[in-house]
Amino acid sequence: MVINHPLDYYAVSNAEIKTIETSTKSKKTIFNSSPIMSTYLVAFAVTKYAAMTVSTNNIKHSIWSSMETIRDSQYALSVSPKLLKVMENFTKIPYSVSGLTKLDQFSIPDFSAGAMENWGMVTYRETAILWDPYENSRRNKQRVGTVVAHELSHMLFGNLVTTKWWSSTWLNEGFATFFEYFSLAQIENDWELDLQFIIEEHQRVLVSDSLEKAKPLTNPNVFTPGDISGMFGSISYSKGGSVIRMMSLFLGETTFFDGLNLYLTDLKFNSSEPEDLFKKIQEKVEVSNQLPTNLSAIMNSWTEKHGFPMITVNKSDSNLILTQSQFFSNTTPPTKWYIPVTYTTSVEKKFSDLKAKKWMLPTESETVINGVWTPQVSWVILNVGVSAFVRVNYDDALWTGLQHALHKENFDGITPINRAQIVDDAMNLARADVLTYERAFNIISFLQKDNDYYPWQSAFNAFVYLRRRIDKESALGKSLDKHIQRMMNTLYKSVDFNNNNKRHVEMLKKAMALTWACQLSVSDCTSQAQALFTDYMTKNKTIDPNLRSVVYCTAVRTTGKSENWEYLWKKLEQSQRASESVTIISALGCTQNTNLLHRYLNESIKENSTIRRQDGQSVFNSVISGSSKGVAIGLQFLIDHFESISTSYGGMNALTSVINGLADRLTTKEDVARLEEFISKNRDKLKDAATAADTAIETAKKNLEWVVKNEKELMQYLQNTDEGKGNDSNKVKSTFVLVFTFVGVALKRWL
Repeated sequence: MVINHPLDYYAVSNAEIKTIETSTKSKKTIFNSSPIMSTYLVAFAVTKYAAMTVSTNNIKHSIWSSMETIRDSQYALSVSPKLLKVMENFTKIPYSVSGLTKLDQFSIPDFSAGAMENWGMVTYRETAILWDPYENSRRNKQRVGTVVAHELSHMLFGNLVTTKWWSSTWLNEGFATFFEYFSLAQIENDWELDLQFIIEEHQRVLVSDSLEKAKPLTNPNVFTPGDISGMFGSISYSKGGSVIRMMSLFLGETTFFDGLNLYLTDLKFNSSEPEDLFKKIQEKVEVSNQLPTNLSAIMNSWTEKHGFPMITVNKSDSNLILTQSQFFSNTTPPTKWYIPVTYTTSVEKKFSDLKAKKWMLPTESETVINGVWTPQVSWVILNVGVSAFVRVNYDDALWTGLQHALHKENFDGITPINRAQIVDDAMNLARADVLTYERAFNIISFLQKDNDYYPWQSAFNAFVYLRRRIDKESALGKSLDKHIQRMMNTLYKSVDFNNNNKRHVEMLKKAMALTWACQLSVSDCTSQAQALFTDYMTKNKTIDPNLRSVVYCTAVRTTGKSENWEYLWKKLEQSQRASESVTIISALGCTQNTNLLHRYLNESIKENSTIRRQDGQSVFNSVISGSSKGVAIGLQFLIDHFESISTSYGGMNALTSVINGLADRLTTKEDVARLEEFISKNRDKLKDAATAADTAIETAKKNLEWVVKNEKELMQYLQNTDEGKGNDSNKVKSTFVLVFTFVGVALKRWL
């Protein structure tokens, strides 16, 4: 590659610079030949950016950014060489096998993608590579670490060996998602990224993969650009990573990584299909692994069909009888999988052994585990450590045993991540009509005394679903919010806002509790947030970056005046840090002022707006996430301006996401009918988005059906449970005055 450019600019590309020829008016930068690679990985930049550089293990690492933000690249620069070394330790394949001796990474102010793994020249949004410890939260730091880890994992999985066609995008993105947690975990070893993976990726994609529209990991029906774009979603990324994690656990670490080494070695500078991966790993599988069949047969049962199994566990005398069925689906003929089974009992309490003790086979109608139940056993848990991509349902007696155990001291030894599994499974089994909501809420009632991050994160994810289905201003919506307030009393009181020296996950927990408390209008929380914002606005007092998200949103939401909103809007106009801009963008949608919501949405499609093109969709999401009022305004805005939305937000894919997000929040027949009429009238203009919009309408209708079906039961349960407990909307009490002076992590607002 040869680039001619002005004298005062630098040129950068995939490969190293060979020579630079300078004339009186311009420069010519000539690059070495790049590695043999896919065309989508080609990149170059002509820039006045500054660079920070370090050389480690004979690789020159440079991060490029504007002069104003280059100092914020220090964390990414420090972690990048370590990540390459970790990947080499895992796979025994060094980065240098590419022939490259440098790795440039660029921050881009307005970038539609989160990041892109161009070989030797990776590009990022500013929020994904820049971090300032004095101005950005610890959650921001984790995002930088995981995104950089994801992209550098692609240097092997995607670049050195590339999927043959986008039908198996998961070969690229699933491995990158897996390693973004498990490679960074070797460096940030107190972040518990192995457990965070379960909450952030595994449990979230179980929900996506249970939908009828879900596609298999390996999807043969990928032909058009629209089909290809559709493969870059949670199935390829999160399910891909989750199934890879499951495979690594039932194979064992040594066999898994030896197999990956053979795969990367034999197929380097080439393309691959899933069968290539499975066959290479199979060569390393030892007889002692005790697989029920060859690896291809096992893994194809997970990659070639959509969905996942629900294991139903029944006790029969001293034995457990396991059956499998596809969760939330009535497929004919029934879909079956090879399932690695792990379990422990109240006697063993072995939660660290994640190797399969038994296999469920697609050819069997049931699987029997003999002799598990003895007189000393009071409960059994399947899927220890959430090791398999399944949900677990128990017969009534087994559920009751678990429910009783969870109310014992120290939850009878059941670990936080398996408590999170129980919460996630129970609430989603109720969503699928396998359990009643009364049963599910009784199972998770132990949360009233639980203050651990993981069970509560799973619970809040489930509560998000309920709160989106139900109008927050309805009697049911208000009762649900009061019930959540009461449930989280112990969690709320456990947060020590005065102690700044907490471990990373404790910071995440603080932010989670604070976000929900203020969102649910707990008076202690909202008054302190308002006070902090007032001092910020009138006295220019700095707000801890870990608190800004919840403080900004609360200050904007709880006042009918526009001054707080206007103050933040001016801060957005002045902001030079993308992470601060993102925090403000999320908060501005919290307002209940309809005029401001209309104005805000209009700003997102206005030419030369303060809102960057990459952030337009975030503006829309912040509005429809803020309130029922915001949903109604968002619907009208879509109807009136859908063509401008497509142009300003980034095309039909962005418009599709807007429609999907809106449809998921509609709570009345009238609003669903309006959206359906809009789609019908504009089908030709919507083009590729029309099909996705039809699916969104079906989802919205099913959501309404869900409310009709469940609202009576839910209301009855909430009334019976909370009867006599009062109606104070600020029922959550604290034994201490909240002082917002901790170094916590303000989560993005996803309620």
